[in-house]
Amino acid sequence: MKVVTADQMSELDRLAMSDYAIPGAVLMENAGRAVVDFMRERYANLGSKSVTILCGKGNNGGDGYVAARHLRLLGTQVRVIMLEPPTEGTLAAVPYKVLCKTCPEVLVPLDLTTLRPTVEASDFVVDAMLGTGLNCAPRSPYLEVLQALEGLPDTVQRIAIDIPSGLDATTGQTFGVVFRANHTVTFGYAKWGFYLQSGADCIGKVQLANIGFDWDRIPLPIPCQLSTLSTMQAVWRAVRFAGSDAHKGDFGHVGIVAGSKGMVGAPALTAKAAQRSGAGLVTVFTPQSAQPTLAAKLNEQMTVPLEEESGSLSEAAYDTLVKYAERMTVLCVGPGLTTSPATVQLVHRLLKEIPKPIILDADGLNALAQNPDVAQERAQNSRFPLIITPDPAEA
Repeated sequence: MKVVTADQMSELDRLAMSDYAIPGAVLMENAGRAVVDFMRERYANLGSKSVTILCGKGNNGGDGYVAARHLRLLGTQVRVIMLEPPTEGTLAAVPYKVLCKTCPEVLVPLDLTTLRPTVEASDFVVDAMLGTGLNCAPRSPYLEVLQALEGLPDTVQRIAIDIPSGLDATTGQTFGVVFRANHTVTFGYAKWGFYLQSGADCIGKVQLANIGFDWDRIPLPIPCQLSTLSTMQAVWRAVRFAGSDAHKGDFGHVGIVAGSKGMVGAPALTAKAAQRSGAGLVTVFTPQSAQPTLAAKLNEQMTVPLEEESGSLSEAAYDTLVKYAERMTVLCVGPGLTTSPATVQLVHRLLKEIPKPIILDADGLNALAQNPDVAQERAQNSRFPLIITPDPAEA
């Protein structure tokens, strides 16, 4: 699943219209209808439900006006609360005018004193207020509306069009108030803000909707590509459950180079997580002085004591690690290692010389930071990737 910034998605929209001649009004019509199609697929008897749609002045509001018209055609009870009218001549002005002509009765003026009771009486509230262009705190009346919608009861299903209002599509910042969606129906590609900072707490489940254009046709550089394992449903599809004739050797062997004297919690958590994720065998390589304490914290995971200096792994442990690494499927290097000079040298040798996939974390990353060129010396082989998992400080 490709992930883009707000600026990249804006450029993709522009190129779709300018270079591929697809009218913006068509994209907007398809976007609004895609939201309704999602709601029909996800929820039964949509025609008998009540929906409140909150529309801003921009393109996000235009998507909301389209969705309102299609919901009305289904017989749904619709209220459209317009926070600001769209500017004359903009894309959003077109579906707004169509709605005014075809079903003006759905348009309801914004009244902050009655907004909360109105929304709570609805089966759904649809957020079409701010869109992906937001990069600062929402101004009035958006701020007051978002504040009024905080803590809605679970009886009201919350649908965000493209992105929850109040969320920065690039950074994941929420500026204090945000629409907390049960579902986000997004267009083109997922946005970085969905997965950064507070973004994941307010997007609910993400539905990537087809709005009639193949975005992969546009050769815009995309900085990162996430695996489809970014959803739990896909994770479970990927797990190979054991057959009746399976044994632990069928499910890989994870080697964990981790820990130091007094720092065994991180390697213990890593070992248990590897086992729980489906690994058949897990072995933790740790300093001699830490091994008894670590072994007492584990159950079926194995431990191997290695040479150390003052409680941290020494470069003398390399030969033992090389021997064991031949039997490993993947290595995890770093949790609780410390950055003693001898340990740093050991990490550098592992990165340069061991032809296995390596997940580098914690003090492994701190070791790499002391000589980043080590990563370039690693053999360029797609079978043996170097995967880094930094927290914000390590990043």
